[in-house]
Amino acid sequence: MTDLRLRLGTVAAVAAVGALLALPTSESPRRAPAGPATVASVWPKAVTGALPAMGADGQSYTPMLFLDHENSVGSLAVEAAAPSFVLRSPGGYRELAPADRASSVDAVTATAEGLFWLRSASGGDGRVSYTVWTAARAGGPARQLTADTGSPLIYGTGYDIQVAEGQVRWASAVGEADTEIRSVPVGGGAVTRLPVPGNVVLSAWPWTVAAPGRPMELRNLATGERRPEAEVPGRQLTCSPAWCRSVTTTMDGSGDFELRRTDGTDARRIGGPDAQPLGFGPAPLDRYEVYSTPGVSNATGSALKVWLYDIGRRRAVLVESTAYGVLVRDGVLCWSTGDHESLVWHFLDLRSL
Repeated sequence: MTDLRLRLGTVAAVAAVGALLALPTSESPRRAPAGPATVASVWPKAVTGALPAMGADGQSYTPMLFLDHENSVGSLAVEAAAPSFVLRSPGGYRELAPADRASSVDAVTATAEGLFWLRSASGGDGRVSYTVWTAARAGGPARQLTADTGSPLIYGTGYDIQVAEGQVRWASAVGEADTEIRSVPVGGGAVTRLPVPGNVVLSAWPWTVAAPGRPMELRNLATGERRPEAEVPGRQLTCSPAWCRSVTTTMDGSGDFELRRTDGTDARRIGGPDAQPLGFGPAPLDRYEVYSTPGVSNATGSALKVWLYDIGRRRAVLVESTAYGVLVRDGVLCWSTGDHESLVWHFLDLRSL
């Protein structure tokens, strides 16, 4: 019995000494908890950039589409004045459409050679008319391609107006229940109308998806394939030709969202209960999902943490912890930080990752 107690006491003493040795001393460095992965740590060669919104002349620039790491198109205005539509490059601004309170540029797209945009104008009778315009990226004046636009459907996506197979394309509402896909050659000419039953919006050509609030269905206008997507009551479903995003939100603002392939496979939950997807369509480039979580709140407003979910690697990367405006267009993620004179627009080219 005595030997047993001695052996137990010896073991306890050794354990106690080990525990004391493991305790940090004043000289021992404490290892900080690891933070989330960042763009710089995961993709050190990513193409990124930043440009101040406020110029020395007091004009404020808001990008709509980044063409590359040096050039973008957007609106330029002084305080509350009507904005002009411009191309911003290292050499300065090139005006594409003059400032006009009665009109605005609602959607824009680009090719390697040209810029194309949809412009709306309010008449004296309150009616809104639309026109499609183009300009060469290399220079020269803008010119109108057509006023035969119908009633364009604008959802703030990168697909509202797009160029495919030499045609500028957009969706136009026909009455309350149907749609036309209209197109005009990039060089100008007659407008072609393709009737499509139901309320649809353009996705990546030649696909359409059901308009918000309608039963989700993907439709290939080239082959005629129709692909209905199973929906779950209480969840909002949006799809691209490759991925679907399913979202539910509770009264307190919490919820969850999932990403899955359009055939129902490879489902995964993105973020936690406070995660909210950003962008109308899911999975830019079929490789990433962009979402936000709450950031800090101050006099400027409530900032967001912006995250990029890498679908292939199944991991989330923190892009920005104090973002305000966020935009995803043509494979480029753009966000703003600061306010007023300190406002800066940042971009991350997802195609470079």
